[in-house]
Amino acid sequence: MFIALRDLAYAKGRFLLMGLVVALVAYLMTFLSGLSGGLISNNVSGLIAAPVTHFSFQYDDRPTFRSSLVDRAMWEGWQSRPGVRRAEPLGHTSFNGRNQRDEPLEFVLWGVQPGAFLDVPVASGDRLGAGENGVVISRLLADRGVKIGDTITLDRVLTELKVIGVTADERNYEHAPIVFATLPKWQEATYGPPGGAPPGEKLPDSLVVRCRFAG
Repeated sequence: MFIALRDLAYAKGRFLLMGLVVALVAYLMTFLSGLSGGLISNNVSGLIAAPVTHFSFQYDDRPTFRSSLVDRAMWEGWQSRPGVRRAEPLGHTSFNGRNQRDEPLEFVLWGVQPGAFLDVPVASGDRLGAGENGVVISRLLADRGVKIGDTITLDRVLTELKVIGVTADERNYEHAPIVFATLPKWQEATYGPPGGAPPGEKLPDSLVVRCRFAG
């Protein structure tokens, strides 16, 4: 103990420098841990907030949200499987679009059934189902200047979406804000002709659904 105290007194500058280095390394590790945790949460916050226990995909060695295809008969059949309380389809497509002020937007369009357990709650405005073209946007998109009443036009397909509600929290996927639409509107935007179905016509209900099963 005496020798240790003598060394500390004799070379206190060196020990102070070593302690400072250790403290800086500990601070850096804490900072990086918080940063990585925040990035991970922001990347999949939409999935974390979804009230589900499982997501099911098309049978594949490497299923992804972008490539999985599940038809109606498949997900409806899953509802009768043991241990499954409820099952619903979830449409997922990445889009670029523009608001009515011609500002570019990048987001993920999710198709859900209004009133079902995947239907997202809102902090302001109306929930899904209040209008045929109505969509609910993530709070992140609202922070970027998109307001209730704005019209979003999807690039290439030219489908128009009217913002009717905003979520209470950020719902993102791959760091892009999620826009929630009804399942038929998502089908129209993803698989329908540019500009939507001709006036007075609707896309067939049996249209293949590119979706995830959630339960």
